[in-house]
Formats: sequence, structure tokens, C-alpha cells
Amino acid sequence: MECTRDGEGGYRAEAREQPPSVARLRRDKLAWNARGTAKADIRSLKMTYVYVLQSTTHPKTFYFGLSTEPEIRINDHNDGRNFHTAKWRPWRVTVCIAFASRPRAVAFERYLKSGSGRAFAKRHFHF
Repeated sequence: MECTRDGEGGYRAEAREQPPSVARLRRDKLAWNARGTAKADIRSLKMTYVYVLQSTTHPKTFYFGLSTEPEIRINDHNDGRNFHTAKWRPWRVTVCIAFASRPRAVAFERYLKSGSGRAFAKRHFHF
């Protein structure tokens, strides 16, 4: 809303067009190809997932991971094909978050593995 003075000494409120959100701009950018024609190819968007696993045998043990195919990766953890997680298996998925941008997913996973990231996870994911 924008207030402007009217000719009679008062003020009037006018609706102003809101700027588009950043998310909408990114979505629209992805929907257009180089020729400027609409192209809705969802298959080209490969989601990257950050997941948090909790050991069922050692409930205070958590593992933060990253994958484009989390179901396969979690099965690998439970089958003992990962050296770092084989000792505390079986695992259950506590949190799984999808990212459209791989660099953002990598950054979030690294953050979760830091001290402040672990505190964030305890506070927000209720470990």
C-alpha cells in the first residue's frame, strides 16, 4: 500500500504492485529455455537430499548424509556397505530434506556436521 495526497487535502491509499518473489523468479527462469519458449521439463531438475539417520541400537548416535537417491543410499548404510556407519546399524531415517540446488545441499550438510549445526538439529529436529 502506498499513501498519496489527494486534491482535497487528505490522503488516499493505493495498492501498489508487489515485486515478484525470488522463488517465483527462479521457478520462472527454470521454466524457460534458451529460445524463450515455455518448457516444463521437470526431469532435468535432479533433487539432492540431505538426510539424518539415527541408530536404532545406539539412539544417541546420528549420521548426516547427502544423496540424489536417498532410498538406495540408506539401504547401503543398513547393509553395512559404508565403513563409517556399519558399526551402528541398523539406521532409521529421522529427517530428509530435498534441495533443488546441489551446492546448497552440500553447504547445509556441512553446516549440520558442525557444532552449531548439531545444536540447530537438536533444537529443530527434536533429537
